[in-house]
Amino acid sequence: MNVATIEWEWEAFSATALDAYANARRSEAGHLWQRALEKSTVFPAGDPRHAASLNNASIACLLAEDYEKARAGFDDALALWHSGLAWTTTMAVSPLARSSLFHLRMEQRHKRAFGDIRRSRNRELLEGTVALSQFNAALSRLYLDLDDAADRLLADALAARQRACGPNNPEFVQIAKTISGRHDMSGRAEAAQAIDLELAAVDTASARSAVEAWRADQPGEMTDMRRLLGAAHLTAMVHERDFL
Repeated sequence: MNVATIEWEWEAFSATALDAYANARRSEAGHLWQRALEKSTVFPAGDPRHAASLNNASIACLLAEDYEKARAGFDDALALWHSGLAWTTTMAVSPLARSSLFHLRMEQRHKRAFGDIRRSRNRELLEGTVALSQFNAALSRLYLDLDDAADRLLADALAARQRACGPNNPEFVQIAKTISGRHDMSGRAEAAQAIDLELAAVDTASARSAVEAWRADQPGEMTDMRRLLGAAHLTAMVHERDFL
């Protein structure tokens, strides 16, 4: 089987797994994430789908209560994300599916400048995705009673997700709620209340799901842009029902 076919299969497994997990079909999601991880072994070094695959497979370990294996997996995913961030500086850029004719013409006239801008935005998108792995890694540490390390990762995840996606983002809200809960459990009521007040002003009603965003934004062909969006939108975050 050639790499091109495997790339499409990776997307199918990853998207179906994310949908299954969103609907609490944990066993199905775990099986599909493992299949996607196996497929990702043929991707070149630096491809951000490596990090996405390992992150997702490690969620299955966390749900199976294998916390040490989950922690190691999330840590390895975080290391792979660094390679993925570097990959964005050399990736081939292409217009998004929704680009207007005006924007397409402008990109042709100013190809280099638009390429640099697009790569910068791509890196920012991945940095926001790294936050999901940081959050997952923090949870694995909480289960292992490594509270200080977990709190540092939660703080880093919150800042990174806000920079990339803003506060009106469901994943940002989940990270913030988790930190608020940590403050509350530690007797830091004022710190918890401060976060809760900020969250009261957040509006995520119109936010798309990750799979919806992936389907809407992806180019029709398998390009570097599609590979990036697959890594960004098909990276999973531990659902709050599984730890709150």
